[in-house]
Order: sequence, then structure tokens, then C-alpha cells
Amino acid sequence: MFSSNFSENVFLSALGERCQHCSPKAYALLDSTNTELCRLAREGAPEGTVIFADEQQKGRGRRGHTFFSPLSGLYMSLLLRPQAEVSPLHITTAAAVAVAEAIEQLTGIPAGIKWVNDIYCNGKKVCGILTEGAFFPGSAQLQYAVLGIGINVGLMEFPEELREIATSVSNECGFEVSKEVLIDEVLKELEEWY
Repeated sequence: MFSSNFSENVFLSALGERCQHCSPKAYALLDSTNTELCRLAREGAPEGTVIFADEQQKGRGRRGHTFFSPLSGLYMSLLLRPQAEVSPLHITTAAAVAVAEAIEQLTGIPAGIKWVNDIYCNGKKVCGILTEGAFFPGSAQLQYAVLGIGINVGLMEFPEELREIATSVSNECGFEVSKEVLIDEVLKELEEWY
């Protein structure tokens, strides 16, 4: 379902020059941004293609876990086509550091990494990262990597079974954090680490 509250124009204006190589697609609802972008990657989508969703029905995490993805979150997947041999673990680690630093920069609250793909604030999970990809046959060179980042951003209510283990950035810092500003900060930090 195309037509998100978070439009391509909002994304482009938030990122400015940093988005010269981006090709954003924003959706109100998707099963999973990673699933959609993996499909586009197999069809030859260029590096820099970014998928956003206001909400995911089947957000995915490592080892088949699900990722609770209601409205008020930031769910994005970024397509990378590395020119050098880079492991998916390197990409995940760079993204984890980028997200943790972005949260700290914007809110002043400490953000820690639970190795290697979860970000925690005050002992509760605020972000999950999932990197998926494909290698060139018989090679250690990635053909593409899809970097999925799900951040609980806005003020959110969690189901009872998640209340003790999950939170949002806004819940923890006490004010509404802008998705646009957070995206800009995450991608700025990711550029440095990637």
C-alpha cells in the first residue's frame, strides 16, 4: 500500500544533499521493508534504494524472531552494493553504532548495543537491525546487502508481554523525537562507519 504519512518529499528534504544517491519509497503498510527491498534488489534496484513503512505486519528479526512494528516507529531498509569484500556482520555493526550514536546525539540518553543487532536505552530494546544479502556465486563478495533498521521512535504503547523488555526513544527521553531528524542523524553516522 503506497502513500505513507512519511512521504518521499519529506524524506528528501530531511536528508538534503545526503540523499543524492537515494531512491526512497514510502509505504503506509508493508509486511516487511526487508522482504520488499530484497525483492527489488534481486530485480536490479540500485544502491541507495530505501524503503520506509509507517507500519509493518510481519517485521522480522534474527533467527526468525518477529519485530513489533506499530505506527510511531521508523521502519526502513537500505540497499547496499559494496564494492569491496564486506561482511554482513560489518554492515550490522556499523549500523548498530550509527543508531546508538544518533539516539545519544538527539536525546542525551545513553544507548547501548546488545551484540550485535539490538539497541537498548535504560535496559529496554528500542531498535533491531537485520542485514540480509546475497553473494556472487563462488565468491566472498556481496552482490547486495539489505540493511533493515526498526526503531521504536514515537510515544508508544506496548503489548503486555513486551512492556518489560521494549520501549521507544520518545518514551525514554520524555519528548517526541522526529523521525525525519532521527533518519538524518542515523544516515550521517552510518556514512562515517560504513
